[in-house]
Amino acid sequence: MTALSERPAPITARQRADLTIALTAWAVPLLLTTAVAPATSRPAQLALMLAGALTVTLMLRREDRTVRGQTLAATLCACSVEALAVPVLHLWTFWRDAWPLWLPFHHAQLYLTTVVIARSLPGVLRHPVLTPCAVLWCGAATVWRVLGGERGDLISVFGLAALLSLRRHPVLGPRLPTIVVVCGLTDAAGVAAGTWTYQPHDITGLLTLGNPPAAIAGGFCITYYASLLLAPRLLNTWQRLGGGPPVRKPAA
Repeated sequence: MTALSERPAPITARQRADLTIALTAWAVPLLLTTAVAPATSRPAQLALMLAGALTVTLMLRREDRTVRGQTLAATLCACSVEALAVPVLHLWTFWRDAWPLWLPFHHAQLYLTTVVIARSLPGVLRHPVLTPCAVLWCGAATVWRVLGGERGDLISVFGLAALLSLRRHPVLGPRLPTIVVVCGLTDAAGVAAGTWTYQPHDITGLLTLGNPPAAIAGGFCITYYASLLLAPRLLNTWQRLGGGPPVRKPAA
């Protein structure tokens, strides 16, 4: 843990380059989520998908096989959540009920951005104040939305519980402030543009849901935690197919 009086070590040239690419790549999900509403034609969707694919490819070329495996796992987990939440649980809908072609690359970009920022600024993000502030901000937003929001936001209570339970996780803990900012702002941009809309209630009609949920970062944390557990299995499967040495512990 970084002491309050301890100055973060200066970032290296490689970290600076990775950080620049990651922050630039963050603009792509923001562009996708805000531009898709008026761009529903197939050529426009294909162009957006190509932009996401090129960005993900550029970022993955700078990563080792562990991060590549994590990214694949995070993308699979996130897309599985989308496939369950939209047609089955009816938690949110896409604009005109059209599934974006760029969605898998969108999730890969978000995960890679959180990884690179946390890795490039470890001294800053491990500051003992940042993670509690991120959790408190999400907690205050959740309480306000539950008690005073127009629609209520009971589902965000579960997202807040996920943040609290994972705040000391050795991998996700240092990334938590980045996840709150990157994923939270991107999700809010998609809602503001009308790219997706959260429904007032879950499928049972019992749990209310904000638009966007106050603790959306907690949902991303659960997804990323699941991806960390899945990544070693994917890498070991790749190894059995002749792709490299085995991984015997969860990827960090």
